[in-house]
Amino acid sequence: MSLFAIPEEDVQSLFLFSQLSEEIKEGIYEILKKIKIGDHPKKIAKIISDDYDVDNEDTYSVIVFYFSLVKSIYQTETTDEEIIADIINSILEDVTFDFDPEDLKGIENTIKSFLALKSEIPVITSLAFDMTLGAGNLFLRSNIYEELRPVFFNEKIMGLSLFHTLKLHVRREDSSHTDLFLAIDSDDINDIIDQLTEAKNRAEQIKNEFGSLVIQL
Repeated sequence: MSLFAIPEEDVQSLFLFSQLSEEIKEGIYEILKKIKIGDHPKKIAKIISDDYDVDNEDTYSVIVFYFSLVKSIYQTETTDEEIIADIINSILEDVTFDFDPEDLKGIENTIKSFLALKSEIPVITSLAFDMTLGAGNLFLRSNIYEELRPVFFNEKIMGLSLFHTLKLHVRREDSSHTDLFLAIDSDDINDIIDQLTEAKNRAEQIKNEFGSLVIQL
């Protein structure tokens, strides 16, 4: 059984990352060397995607992979070579994509580069990040869509029904990804805005109280 299984979606993202130019990858590694405690993978992915015009979602998956990889170094006595072999075997056994030897070599070299960035900073942040995973599904992104549908009465359109659909893309506890679709009305939107405002205010109070100890995720 693999010690470091990777969701299939993340393997694809890791492969795409390995295909980037060496110049871009080196620039990304430099960004990772400069991250601070509490820098969330979402924040790092946005910086990278803005600087190098790469896909934000794929980059986010790769950064989460990097955090998990570095954390595994500090939590086990497994050598770098054993970790790499474990990941490659997991890909060969569990992933349905067809990888030729060059593809796998690119992924292997990317993993080696990540391992060479050994740092306690992503480990500390990752441990805090794992606490959010312990709460259940992890929010990744969202969209709200509006739709108008005609209301017919006596074969005439007598009104237009306006409703909203909230789409939540989440990572489940088993690391798989899924979309949740929720129908919401205007009152729901106002409630969500109020709740998010309250959450933001509480977060500011906590940061003011505990300062640099707070790892904001």
